[in-house]
Amino acid sequence: MSESNGIFDFDKITRKTQTVKYGGQNFTLFDASEKATIEYDNARRKVIVEGEEIRFIPHEPEKASSVLVANCLYDGKNQPVPLEDLRKWPHHAIETMFEWIVENSPGMRRKETREEIEEQIEHLQKRLKKIDAPGLEEQAKNSPNATAVS
Repeated sequence: MSESNGIFDFDKITRKTQTVKYGGQNFTLFDASEKATIEYDNARRKVIVEGEEIRFIPHEPEKASSVLVANCLYDGKNQPVPLEDLRKWPHHAIETMFEWIVENSPGMRRKETREEIEEQIEHLQKRLKKIDAPGLEEQAKNSPNATAVS
């Protein structure tokens, strides 16, 4: 991009690309577009609406990397690789492409805020309580102070 006379000139932007070979075919991996970034963010976070408050919590982040790659990987006919097809690829291939996209897409390297991290911690603590809850119920039943209900 260049700026001259108050005009932003985006015609000179060249997207970064990487050739990918898999299953005897060539693919082209692009840096992340705005659409790819938004779909990745949506896949990473679950939106919760409580009254007038909208919150974003982590949601299946392990699946989000393939969503980003599917939005950046094109086949030899310049068609995007369907997510369903991409999820059949080896995990390490997806992760390698994901890391390349993040590294080569400046918009993907946004720093998290303290508030976002605190919300993630709160969400994870709630998940831990759910995991621990069945064990606590069992302990209460087996406690010597437990009373039988007839």
